[in-house]
Formats: sequence, structure tokens, C-alpha cells
Amino acid sequence: MAFTTAAVVRNLAQVTYTDFKTGTFADNDALDAFLTSTIIPDAEDIVQDYCRTTWTDSTAPDGVKVATKQVASNMLHIMILNKQGPTVNVGDYKVEFADRNPLSDAVKDLLAKHVAQGKYVKVTESQTDEYEDQWG
Repeated sequence: MAFTTAAVVRNLAQVTYTDFKTGTFADNDALDAFLTSTIIPDAEDIVQDYCRTTWTDSTAPDGVKVATKQVASNMLHIMILNKQGPTVNVGDYKVEFADRNPLSDAVKDLLAKHVAQGKYVKVTESQTDEYEDQWG
């Protein structure tokens, strides 16, 4: 179980498989499978890394779950922006680069009270003996 579901993220983002480059997804089920296997876990990692805290599905605060949904939605929009090109028109004459950061200021505001203070150690599968030669 994840912090959110593919259907919720797709609904929040207001996208279907037809919004992506032709052939990327065969149908909404294929998009949902991609969301479940890639986008949602990546969004959870981004949020947890930013907060310097690790939660399980049952311990994640509601604010963290809401932020994860938004990050996943932003990631889908970034995929669509990448299809359209690196710039967006703003007004009649101004062109600027589209924001491609899924961790927007609004998401950071949502997460502000969940950011851990102090040192953060991320657990990995690496073993210290793999680095023994470098430590000399």
C-alpha cells in the first residue's frame, strides 16, 4: 500500500493516457501501472527525502499524503511539458522556461511542519565493506 493510488493522482492531475506522447501508454490501465510502479514511489521518496523522515503507509501524516499526491501530479505535468518543449508563453510577448521541479513552493509549504530537524541518515542497502578500500 502506498500513500496514494494511481486513480487519485490521475484524477488530481486531470490527465489520461491520451495526453502523453502517442504510444507511451496503451490505455489508462497502462498509465495506472506506471503511476503505481514508478511515479508514486518516486514521489514518496522525494517527499521523505525533503522531510528527512521515513514513514510507512500507516504512519504518514495526512499532510505528507496530500503533498505526495501533489508531487506525483506535478511529475505527470512535467512529463507532458517535456513533450511540448522547454518554454511556455506568459502573456503576449514573454516566454520563460517551464518550472520542472515537482517539489513546488506550495508543496514545501504543506510539508513545512513535517521537516525533521537535526541530522538525517538515509538507510540504503550498501554495506560498509564495499567502501573499505576508500577509507584506507
